[in-house]
Amino acid sequence: MRQTRLPIIIVLIGALLVAGLTRAWAENLRGARVSQETGGTSLSGMNSFGLGLLLGGLRGPLVMYLWSTSEAQKSADDLEDFDTKVEWIRLLQPEFDTVHIFQIWNKAYNISVKMTSVSNKYTTIIDALDYADRVDDERPNNISILSAKGGVFFDKLGNSTEKWYYRDRVRRETAYHENRSPVRGARRLELDSMVDANGRIRADLLKPGYVHLQDKDDPAMKYDGSDLQFLPKWEPYPYGLSPFAVAYNYYKRSQVLARVGKQIHPQLSDLVVDSRPGLALKFWSEDEWERGRRAEIEAFGMQVPPVTVERIELENISMRAPLTAPIANAAALDRAIYSYTTGVQLCDDSEREYQIHLRKFTTNVFTYQSHRDSLQAEKFLLMGDRDYLKALRANESERPALLASARKAYEQAVIWQQVMIIRYCASDTNIASVIPPGVTKENLLEHPDVVPALAAKAGEWIARGGPDSAYQEDFDEYSRYLTRAQTRLGLLPK
Repeated sequence: MRQTRLPIIIVLIGALLVAGLTRAWAENLRGARVSQETGGTSLSGMNSFGLGLLLGGLRGPLVMYLWSTSEAQKSADDLEDFDTKVEWIRLLQPEFDTVHIFQIWNKAYNISVKMTSVSNKYTTIIDALDYADRVDDERPNNISILSAKGGVFFDKLGNSTEKWYYRDRVRRETAYHENRSPVRGARRLELDSMVDANGRIRADLLKPGYVHLQDKDDPAMKYDGSDLQFLPKWEPYPYGLSPFAVAYNYYKRSQVLARVGKQIHPQLSDLVVDSRPGLALKFWSEDEWERGRRAEIEAFGMQVPPVTVERIELENISMRAPLTAPIANAAALDRAIYSYTTGVQLCDDSEREYQIHLRKFTTNVFTYQSHRDSLQAEKFLLMGDRDYLKALRANESERPALLASARKAYEQAVIWQQVMIIRYCASDTNIASVIPPGVTKENLLEHPDVVPALAAKAGEWIARGGPDSAYQEDFDEYSRYLTRAQTRLGLLPK
């Protein structure tokens, strides 16, 4: 009996050893795959096709159960296993774009607002972006996913109530730093760096994909499938990326996929998809505008208002600083000059994007006319501010040219702000009663001599009340910019 049992014991021990080794090998293989492909949980590393085969006919009932229970949990603020259910839905319905659009929006908006602290809201938004990345890994170059990612950066991280917090964190985290891999199965707590030590877009984010598109009639409509293809133009990024910059990249990719790749977004019209790149660049320029204002105030040693104070409230704080003013913070002066320089470039680039859009969608000409006009007014104001600050530290040989350039820019800024007041703060009825023959709102720039008087008239009408008082808010905004340009002109040597 003992002799017959011995081989059995040896086989059992060997089987246990082999099973242990096999289990360890399988766990290491699964962990490596998860870390390499998704960076998420083991569930997220499961192949959607394999999961579908495994479940067979149970797939449909399971999806229905997951949808109903996850939405019920959301309504009840019970989020204990909500993410797990959403991930199962993603794996069970990988081919439905509308499912992914909804879940990205669901996490970024519905779930994030349930968090009590703004930092937890932010990490929940990152979780929405990670969800989009996992779908993008499985279905790259998909207009629905790219547009959704652009929307999260533009609408949520760039324009929501907590934008002052989100914008700053996106800037800091996309700037160069060593990326920290999260513990397997845990959420990311920050965005990965998107630039290298030289402030240039990371090489791995510019690696071309397998989809290459080119519009034979428009060289600008070129697509190589790399993640951040459209951002090297504004390198370097020493202070990180604006959320609007990242939004522009994904919006531009979506635009090219729609125009050249003929993809159709399931929820947005071609017109809406096509208009987003220009809009994102406009908001990016305004973001640089605000950062430049704050950096300028800091450079002159003045008290910088809290981040919750809107940009318009920053216009007049440092505008009276003379050319002889001491610089209290040289690094802040560098940041201001960088932001103003980038803002000027973005104004021109946004105008070009609007032109690209309007060549195809001519019905939007009047919709975006005010955007385009404000870009011109902004450009000259920032150009004057840039050269004014550069003149502060320029040597004797460079200073005269910078001062002359600043004067020319401020003079144009004055005219453009007055044009904005006339075009967008005065009713057609009132303007018609005083505007000279041959002059219209559209051709004001051809008659600069009449612009100041007409702008002053518009101010009088608004002050008296009546129909024009509806434009009070816009008038106050343009007047602040006008005052800044006029004040700086008065500080420049004749």
